[in-house]
Amino acid sequence: MFNKILTKINYNIKKFLNYNKALVGQGTLLLKRKKYENIKKLQETELKIFSQNGEDGIIDFILNKIQLNIKVNFVEIGVGDYEESNTRFLTETRLIRGLIVDSSSEINFVKSRNFYWKNNLYVSKSIVSSENINQILNKYNFSNNYDLLSLDIDGIDYWVLEKITLEKVKVVILEYNPMFGSNLKLTIPNINNFKRLDYHKSYYGMSLRAAIQIMENKGFSFIGNNSICCNAFFINKKLKHLFNGIILDKIEDSTQLNFFENKSNSYQKNTKDFIIREMQDLDLLDLEKRNIIKIKNLDL
Repeated sequence: MFNKILTKINYNIKKFLNYNKALVGQGTLLLKRKKYENIKKLQETELKIFSQNGEDGIIDFILNKIQLNIKVNFVEIGVGDYEESNTRFLTETRLIRGLIVDSSSEINFVKSRNFYWKNNLYVSKSIVSSENINQILNKYNFSNNYDLLSLDIDGIDYWVLEKITLEKVKVVILEYNPMFGSNLKLTIPNINNFKRLDYHKSYYGMSLRAAIQIMENKGFSFIGNNSICCNAFFINKKLKHLFNGIILDKIEDSTQLNFFENKSNSYQKNTKDFIIREMQDLDLLDLEKRNIIKIKNLDL
Protein backbone atom coordinates (compact mmCIF):
# COMPACT_ATOMS: atom_id res chain seq x y z
CA MET A 1 0.00 0.00 0.00
CA PHE A 2 2.77 2.40 0.97
CA ASN A 3 4.66 1.67 -2.27
CA LYS A 4 1.56 2.48 -4.34
CA ILE A 5 1.13 5.78 -2.54
CA LEU A 6 4.81 6.61 -3.01
CA THR A 7 4.62 5.73 -6.71
CA LYS A 8 1.59 7.98 -7.17
CA ILE A 9 3.32 10.86 -5.36
CA ASN A 10 6.43 10.47 -7.54
CA TYR A 11 4.28 10.35 -10.65
CA ASN A 12 2.42 13.55 -9.74
CA ILE A 13 5.68 15.34 -8.93
CA LYS A 14 7.17 14.32 -12.28
CA LYS A 15 3.97 15.30 -14.04
CA PHE A 16 4.14 18.78 -12.51
CA LEU A 17 7.86 19.20 -13.23
CA ASN A 18 7.57 17.98 -16.81
CA TYR A 19 4.62 20.27 -17.49
CA ASN A 20 6.64 23.26 -16.33
CA LYS A 21 9.73 22.03 -18.20
CA ALA A 22 7.71 21.93 -21.41
CA LEU A 23 6.32 25.43 -20.81
CA VAL A 24 9.77 26.87 -20.15
CA GLY A 25 11.09 25.08 -23.23
CA GLN A 26 8.36 26.49 -25.43
CA GLY A 27 9.05 30.00 -24.18
CA THR A 28 12.78 29.67 -24.81
CA LEU A 29 12.22 28.31 -28.31
CA LEU A 30 9.93 31.21 -29.19
CA LEU A 31 12.88 33.51 -28.55
CA LYS A 32 15.37 31.30 -30.38
CA ARG A 33 13.14 31.05 -33.46
CA LYS A 34 13.59 34.75 -34.10
CA LYS A 35 17.25 34.01 -34.92
CA TYR A 36 16.71 30.94 -37.12
CA GLU A 37 17.23 32.86 -40.36
CA ASN A 38 20.79 33.68 -39.29
CA ILE A 39 21.83 30.18 -38.16
CA LYS A 40 25.04 28.89 -39.76
CA LYS A 41 25.61 25.69 -37.75
CA LEU A 42 23.18 23.28 -36.12
CA GLN A 43 25.01 23.56 -32.80
CA GLU A 44 23.84 27.18 -32.53
CA THR A 45 20.27 25.94 -32.10
CA GLU A 46 20.90 23.40 -29.34
CA LEU A 47 18.50 23.42 -26.40
CA LYS A 48 18.04 20.63 -23.88
CA ILE A 49 14.49 20.24 -22.62
CA PHE A 50 13.74 16.50 -22.65
CA SER A 51 16.55 15.42 -24.95
CA GLN A 52 19.95 14.26 -23.75
CA ASN A 53 22.31 16.75 -25.37
CA GLY A 54 20.42 19.70 -26.84
CA GLU A 55 18.67 17.83 -29.65
CA ASP A 56 15.31 19.45 -28.78
CA GLY A 57 16.53 22.77 -30.13
CA ILE A 58 18.08 21.27 -33.27
CA ILE A 59 14.91 19.32 -34.06
CA ASP A 60 12.77 22.43 -33.59
CA PHE A 61 15.05 24.36 -35.97
CA ILE A 62 14.89 21.64 -38.64
CA LEU A 63 11.11 21.24 -38.40
CA ASN A 64 10.72 24.99 -38.59
CA LYS A 65 12.87 25.15 -41.74
CA ILE A 66 10.80 22.48 -43.48
CA GLN A 67 7.59 24.11 -42.21
CA LEU A 68 6.45 21.12 -40.21
CA ASN A 69 5.17 23.22 -37.34
CA ILE A 70 1.94 21.62 -36.13
CA LYS A 71 1.57 17.87 -36.56
CA VAL A 72 4.60 15.55 -36.65
CA ASN A 73 4.69 11.81 -37.35
CA PHE A 74 7.75 10.09 -35.94
CA VAL A 75 9.45 6.83 -35.04
CA GLU A 76 12.03 6.77 -32.26
CA ILE A 77 13.94 3.54 -31.72
CA GLY A 78 15.88 3.41 -28.45
CA VAL A 79 14.15 5.54 -25.81
CA GLY A 80 14.70 3.84 -22.44
CA ASP A 81 11.83 4.95 -20.19
CA TYR A 82 11.21 7.96 -22.49
CA GLU A 83 12.01 10.48 -19.77
CA GLU A 84 15.00 11.72 -21.79
CA SER A 85 14.68 11.29 -25.54
CA ASN A 86 14.66 13.12 -28.86
CA THR A 87 10.90 13.11 -29.48
CA ARG A 88 9.55 13.54 -25.95
CA PHE A 89 9.25 17.33 -26.28
CA LEU A 90 7.23 16.83 -29.48
CA THR A 91 4.72 14.65 -27.62
CA GLU A 92 4.40 17.31 -24.90
CA THR A 93 3.87 20.27 -27.22
CA ARG A 94 2.53 19.23 -30.64
CA LEU A 95 -0.04 17.07 -32.33
CA ILE A 96 1.78 13.82 -33.02
CA ARG A 97 1.43 10.35 -34.39
CA GLY A 98 4.36 8.40 -33.04
CA LEU A 99 5.91 5.03 -32.39
CA ILE A 100 8.52 4.53 -29.68
CA VAL A 101 10.49 1.30 -29.42
CA ASP A 102 12.83 -0.05 -26.74
CA SER A 103 13.79 -3.39 -25.22
CA SER A 104 13.54 -2.10 -21.64
CA SER A 105 10.40 -2.91 -19.65
CA GLU A 106 10.56 0.67 -18.36
CA ILE A 107 9.12 1.84 -21.68
CA ASN A 108 5.72 0.63 -20.46
CA PHE A 109 5.68 3.47 -17.88
CA VAL A 110 4.87 5.72 -20.85
CA LYS A 111 1.32 4.34 -20.88
CA SER A 112 0.63 6.05 -17.54
CA ARG A 113 1.66 9.48 -18.82
CA ASN A 114 -0.84 12.14 -19.87
CA PHE A 115 0.80 12.60 -23.26
CA TYR A 116 0.19 8.92 -24.05
CA TRP A 117 -3.60 9.08 -24.07
CA LYS A 118 -3.68 12.65 -25.40
CA ASN A 119 -1.72 11.64 -28.51
CA ASN A 120 -1.77 8.99 -31.20
CA LEU A 121 1.30 7.36 -29.62
CA TYR A 122 2.22 3.67 -29.81
CA VAL A 123 4.63 1.79 -27.57
CA SER A 124 6.55 -1.32 -28.62
CA LYS A 125 8.65 -3.19 -26.08
CA SER A 126 10.90 -5.05 -28.51
CA ILE A 127 14.48 -6.16 -28.96
CA VAL A 128 15.18 -4.60 -32.36
CA SER A 129 17.16 -6.46 -35.00
CA SER A 130 17.75 -6.16 -38.72
CA GLU A 131 15.43 -9.16 -39.13
CA ASN A 132 12.42 -7.78 -37.24
CA ILE A 133 12.53 -3.98 -37.65
CA ASN A 134 10.17 -3.94 -40.61
CA GLN A 135 7.76 -6.29 -38.86
CA ILE A 136 7.62 -3.83 -35.96
CA LEU A 137 7.05 -0.85 -38.25
CA ASN A 138 4.38 -2.69 -40.23
CA LYS A 139 2.57 -3.83 -37.09
CA TYR A 140 1.90 -0.22 -36.08
CA ASN A 141 1.47 1.07 -39.65
CA PHE A 142 4.69 3.08 -39.61
CA SER A 143 6.30 1.74 -42.75
CA ASN A 144 7.70 4.70 -44.73
CA ASN A 145 4.80 7.00 -43.80
CA TYR A 146 6.21 9.29 -41.14
CA ASP A 147 8.26 12.49 -41.01
CA LEU A 148 11.12 11.87 -38.58
CA LEU A 149 13.20 8.87 -37.56
CA SER A 150 15.50 8.80 -34.53
CA LEU A 151 17.68 5.69 -34.12
CA ASP A 152 19.83 5.08 -31.05
CA ILE A 153 20.02 1.48 -29.86
CA ASP A 154 23.67 1.41 -28.74
CA GLY A 155 24.43 -1.55 -30.93
CA ILE A 156 23.71 -2.79 -34.43
CA ASP A 157 22.24 0.54 -35.55
CA TYR A 158 23.81 0.32 -39.03
CA TRP A 159 22.19 -3.03 -39.80
CA VAL A 160 18.78 -1.96 -38.53
CA LEU A 161 19.00 1.26 -40.54
CA GLU A 162 19.98 -0.68 -43.65
CA LYS A 163 16.60 -2.44 -43.63
CA ILE A 164 14.40 0.65 -43.13
CA THR A 165 12.77 2.28 -46.17
CA LEU A 166 13.03 6.07 -45.94
CA GLU A 167 11.82 7.56 -49.24
CA LYS A 168 8.96 9.51 -47.62
CA VAL A 169 10.81 10.36 -44.41
CA LYS A 170 12.04 13.95 -44.13
CA VAL A 171 14.43 13.99 -41.16
CA VAL A 172 16.69 11.29 -39.68
CA ILE A 173 18.72 11.47 -36.46
CA LEU A 174 21.39 8.80 -36.04
CA GLU A 175 23.68 8.06 -33.15
CA TYR A 176 27.26 7.50 -34.26
CA ASN A 177 30.35 6.43 -32.34
CA PRO A 178 33.11 9.09 -32.33
CA MET A 179 35.46 6.45 -30.93
CA PHE A 180 35.59 4.93 -34.43
CA GLY A 181 37.33 8.00 -35.82
CA SER A 182 36.92 10.20 -38.88
CA ASN A 183 38.66 8.32 -41.68
CA LEU A 184 36.90 4.99 -42.14
CA LYS A 185 33.40 3.63 -42.74
CA LEU A 186 33.11 1.24 -39.81
CA THR A 187 30.40 -0.59 -37.93
CA ILE A 188 30.23 -3.37 -35.41
CA PRO A 189 29.25 -6.67 -37.09
CA ASN A 190 25.59 -7.69 -37.24
CA ILE A 191 25.74 -9.72 -34.01
CA ASN A 192 22.63 -11.62 -32.90
CA ASN A 193 21.23 -10.49 -29.54
CA PHE A 194 23.99 -7.89 -29.25
CA LYS A 195 24.44 -6.32 -25.80
CA ARG A 196 27.34 -3.93 -25.67
CA LEU A 197 27.99 -4.56 -21.97
CA ASP A 198 28.95 -8.11 -22.96
CA TYR A 199 31.86 -6.54 -24.87
CA HIS A 200 32.68 -2.98 -23.79
CA LYS A 201 30.51 0.06 -23.11
CA SER A 202 32.22 2.02 -25.89
CA TYR A 203 31.76 -0.81 -28.43
CA TYR A 204 28.60 0.01 -30.35
CA GLY A 205 27.18 1.55 -33.49
CA MET A 206 28.91 2.99 -36.54
CA SER A 207 31.42 5.66 -37.48
CA LEU A 208 30.21 9.02 -38.77
CA ARG A 209 31.53 8.26 -42.26
CA ALA A 210 29.52 5.03 -42.29
CA ALA A 211 26.41 6.94 -41.27
CA ILE A 212 26.92 9.58 -43.96
CA GLN A 213 27.51 6.93 -46.65
CA ILE A 214 24.45 4.82 -45.91
CA MET A 215 22.25 7.91 -45.70
CA GLU A 216 23.62 9.19 -49.01
CA ASN A 217 22.59 5.87 -50.52
CA LYS A 218 19.11 6.34 -49.05
CA GLY A 219 18.70 9.82 -50.52
CA PHE A 220 19.66 11.98 -47.52
CA SER A 221 22.18 14.75 -46.94
CA PHE A 222 24.21 15.24 -43.78
CA ILE A 223 23.51 18.71 -42.32
CA GLY A 224 25.49 18.54 -39.09
CA ASN A 225 25.87 17.02 -35.64
CA ASN A 226 25.39 18.02 -32.04
CA SER A 227 28.27 19.65 -30.17
CA ILE A 228 28.96 16.60 -28.01
CA CYS A 229 29.59 14.64 -31.26
CA CYS A 230 27.27 11.66 -30.97
CA ASN A 231 24.15 12.45 -33.01
CA ALA A 232 24.14 13.19 -36.74
CA PHE A 233 21.26 14.94 -38.52
CA PHE A 234 20.15 14.19 -42.06
CA ILE A 235 17.59 15.79 -44.36
CA ASN A 236 15.86 14.26 -47.36
CA LYS A 237 17.64 15.55 -50.46
CA LYS A 238 14.33 16.89 -51.75
CA LEU A 239 14.51 19.42 -48.90
CA LYS A 240 18.27 19.98 -48.89
CA HIS A 241 17.95 23.41 -50.55
CA LEU A 242 16.35 24.73 -47.36
CA PHE A 243 19.66 24.14 -45.53
CA ASN A 244 22.11 25.48 -48.10
CA GLY A 245 23.26 28.13 -45.64
CA ILE A 246 24.30 25.59 -43.01
CA ILE A 247 28.07 25.16 -42.64
CA LEU A 248 29.45 21.71 -41.85
CA ASP A 249 32.36 21.19 -39.48
CA LYS A 250 35.36 19.22 -40.67
CA ILE A 251 34.64 15.58 -40.04
CA GLU A 252 37.67 15.45 -37.71
CA ASP A 253 35.95 18.05 -35.52
CA SER A 254 32.66 16.13 -35.64
CA THR A 255 34.33 13.00 -34.25
CA GLN A 256 36.04 14.49 -31.22
CA LEU A 257 35.63 12.43 -28.06
CA ASN A 258 33.66 14.83 -25.87
CA PHE A 259 32.01 12.32 -23.54
CA PHE A 260 32.87 9.04 -21.82
CA GLU A 261 30.65 5.98 -21.62
CA ASN A 262 32.77 4.70 -18.71
CA LYS A 263 33.75 7.79 -16.74
CA SER A 264 36.68 7.18 -14.42
CA ASN A 265 38.35 9.27 -11.74
CA SER A 266 41.62 8.50 -13.46
CA TYR A 267 42.59 10.99 -16.18
CA GLN A 268 44.65 8.33 -17.98
CA LYS A 269 41.59 6.08 -18.27
CA ASN A 270 39.52 8.95 -19.70
CA THR A 271 41.45 9.04 -22.94
CA LYS A 272 40.67 7.60 -26.34
CA ASP A 273 43.98 5.72 -26.45
CA PHE A 274 43.24 3.92 -23.19
CA ILE A 275 39.70 2.95 -24.27
CA ILE A 276 40.93 1.74 -27.67
CA ARG A 277 43.47 -0.50 -25.92
CA GLU A 278 40.67 -1.97 -23.79
CA MET A 279 38.74 -2.82 -26.98
CA GLN A 280 41.73 -3.82 -29.10
CA ASP A 281 40.69 -7.45 -29.65
CA LEU A 282 37.13 -6.63 -30.66
CA ASP A 283 36.02 -6.71 -34.31
CA LEU A 284 34.81 -3.97 -36.64
CA LEU A 285 33.61 -4.29 -40.22
CA ASP A 286 35.28 -2.01 -42.77
CA LEU A 287 32.33 -1.29 -45.07
CA GLU A 288 34.50 -0.32 -48.05
CA LYS A 289 36.81 -3.32 -47.93
CA ARG A 290 34.00 -5.58 -46.64
CA ASN A 291 36.29 -7.32 -44.19
CA ILE A 292 36.43 -7.76 -40.43
CA ILE A 293 39.37 -6.09 -38.70
CA LYS A 294 40.52 -6.14 -35.09
CA ILE A 295 40.39 -2.68 -33.52
CA LYS A 296 44.10 -2.95 -32.66
CA ASN A 297 44.84 -3.08 -36.40
CA LEU A 298 42.95 0.11 -37.20
CA ASP A 299 44.26 3.66 -37.03
CA LEU A 300 41.53 5.24 -34.91
